[in-house]
Amino acid sequence: MNFNTSFSWKRIITTSVVLVTLFLFGFVVGRDSVSTLSAETGNQSRLLKGLFGPADESVVSDLDFQTFWDVWKRIKSTYVNTDVPNEKLFYGAISGLVQSLNDPYSEFLDPKTTQEFQDELDGVFEGVGMEISVKDKKLTIVAPLPNTPAMKAGLRSGDIIVLINAEDVSLLTLDGAVKKIRGPRGTTVTLTIYSKGDGEPREVIVTRDIIQVPSISWKQRDDGIIHLQLFQFNEKTMPEIKAMLKEINKESVQGIILDVRNNPGGYLETAVEVSSLWIDNSSIVSEKYRNGTSEEHPATGRTYFKGIPTVVLINEGSASASEIVAGALQDSAVAKIIGKKSFGKGSVQEYETLPDLSSLKLTVAKWYTPKGRSINEEGITPDIEIDMTREDADTQKDPQLDKAIEILSQ
Repeated sequence: MNFNTSFSWKRIITTSVVLVTLFLFGFVVGRDSVSTLSAETGNQSRLLKGLFGPADESVVSDLDFQTFWDVWKRIKSTYVNTDVPNEKLFYGAISGLVQSLNDPYSEFLDPKTTQEFQDELDGVFEGVGMEISVKDKKLTIVAPLPNTPAMKAGLRSGDIIVLINAEDVSLLTLDGAVKKIRGPRGTTVTLTIYSKGDGEPREVIVTRDIIQVPSISWKQRDDGIIHLQLFQFNEKTMPEIKAMLKEINKESVQGIILDVRNNPGGYLETAVEVSSLWIDNSSIVSEKYRNGTSEEHPATGRTYFKGIPTVVLINEGSASASEIVAGALQDSAVAKIIGKKSFGKGSVQEYETLPDLSSLKLTVAKWYTPKGRSINEEGITPDIEIDMTREDADTQKDPQLDKAIEILSQ
């Protein structure tokens, strides 16, 4: 591994969560512990010595990190299994550091998991095709992605996962649960699911597959209403929307249905760009940081849809970037919001790719709508609340979409 001082980062506001397919820090240590480790671990010690070398004493002066090395050496000399890789201990220590924040949206990803996460953002991966997170201390399905094994198995936003292959999820970390659910195409995973309104949990067997998630999908109805579905807010979203705009005649557009149901989020910058198709000369979202400072994100680009009647569809699986767009359009009175209350994620993470190709997602701010609303753990409340039941889905009915069409047809 080649460690240097460079890294890359993106501002990301997806649920912390892993699409189930899904600090660096310096310690002040004594010379003896480093030299002992060097004798034990060869080349790996150079990595550890670099990371656990001189640190900002203002940060660590009240702690004795010799304890860390004492535990490390005890594991290496005494633990019953002799084949525990140094890398596993090392990344496990960093992961525990981040987990100690008790923030479900901050997490450390080792290089392998980082690559899987990037594949998920790019929209192609293997697994069951859903986002999960911890909500109210329960492992919760944020959103099954369209046309995936999870959706075909009848899993829905808000479902609670109780067991994974008969193992109690309360004994697992979020990353541990993801690894249990993830797997290669053609294999199965048995989930014990509790859905709101059910008397008892039920078992659902899901066969994993290759998941290909589009960024957008759209069609223009005969009545001139465009149904625009956004599945993720990633680097492909705006280019695909711009390609759509070249295909439509604006004069023929009688209304827009912006459908962000089951959209778990993505990049903050993309959310701002999408909102700016309707809003100009106004703030889209603001961030507030730990030191009390704020940063406004104003509208940018061409307001192609300005003045066109618009409805936004949301549900319990609309999170993060989806909520930024819905909140901005609602506060600016340029759209009606229809559906169910959204997920309620009002924080922003910086996603850093570290020099060894591991990565860190760390909550750095809370975000607020143009009118100063925080939706964290509250969600966006629709202007018109309409449920979509499991029976509706089974019979291919969509009362939320029907209501949107009704409003735009008036």
